[in-house]
Amino acid sequence: MKKQGEIVFTKYGPYTIVDVPLYTEDGTFIETPRVYSLCRCGASNSKPFCDGTHGKINFVGEREKNKLGKTKIYAGENISIYDNRYICCHDGSCSLENVFLPNDTPWINPDGNPDIEKIIEIIKLCPSGALTYEINKEHITAWFDEEKIIFTKEGPLHIQGPIEIKDDQSSDEILISKDHYSLCTCGKSKKKPFCDGSHDD
Repeated sequence: MKKQGEIVFTKYGPYTIVDVPLYTEDGTFIETPRVYSLCRCGASNSKPFCDGTHGKINFVGEREKNKLGKTKIYAGENISIYDNRYICCHDGSCSLENVFLPNDTPWINPDGNPDIEKIIEIIKLCPSGALTYEINKEHITAWFDEEKIIFTKEGPLHIQGPIEIKDDQSSDEILISKDHYSLCTCGKSKKKPFCDGSHDD
């Protein structure tokens, strides 16, 4: 039986990865040892791998002491969409006319498209786990069986599969979905370890 992969770290160091394969955005497998470290301070010269620079710059990967966002439920006739802005990485995947309306309030209209499967397809593109859905009275939060980490060149690490996250800030308690989320690699996020889109600033 395959061991469950782990991501282990403290606020002062890199992501230590145990038993999880690493891929690029285009699906290329990156060969690694069983245990390896990935940069989270944004200053490594060996990205995505850690080269110890975090120690030289006195990196502290602690999230700001702001209120954790609450999940909002947008109830529709055939599907309800759950949204937690706090863990959103703002990658723009949630694009579907008449359903996701970034300039309107409320910004989600679950009845805006009669094609429920299409809505679900778009929700499943959300890498951060900010969007989940309820259908037939069942809240669906997980859809990745294969464990992998996807390294994006100009953005976060996208985590897929039931990989356990362990740190000194109890970050696992924030997650809505335990099988996909996005981790900051630029060191700028105010919601560390989760990406908040600050790499685009």
